[in-house]
Amino acid sequence: MNYLDTAPLTPEALDGEITALCTRYPSLARRTLGKSILGRDLPLLLLGRGKGKLLYVATHHATEWLTSRLLLAFLSELCGAAEAHAHPYGIDVEFLLGQRMLCFVPMLNPDGVAIHLGMCDDPLAARRLRMAEGGDFTHWQANARGVDLNHNYAV
Repeated sequence: MNYLDTAPLTPEALDGEITALCTRYPSLARRTLGKSILGRDLPLLLLGRGKGKLLYVATHHATEWLTSRLLLAFLSELCGAAEAHAHPYGIDVEFLLGQRMLCFVPMLNPDGVAIHLGMCDDPLAARRLRMAEGGDFTHWQANARGVDLNHNYAV
């Protein structure tokens, strides 16, 4: 599996890559954080046993699907290091995973990615056409409702 492939990562392809990663590393737990507005699963991957938690989130913006690949590559490297009892960059991964639970959301905006890649036809499409000039979604950042997700966190 090549996590650094430059082909666009669709939400459906992401599911297959997560399945393969969880099969390769049984210590990696797969959960569902929830569903997108169009009903796609929002996968959550958990690694570690500690009480403290660290959260990694990729693909807030639809055009940033590559960050999902990078996060999966990082997660794969961590899992491999833990399995091999390695110390990449001088870090004792086993100790880290005993102290922390690492939480990974590899694609927060799967609907936006599908829209950006031209793979989405749904009841909200007419609304989005009015929002995007001339129906050009090459720079679409938002989710299916037109909400830019990383501009909606409480301060």
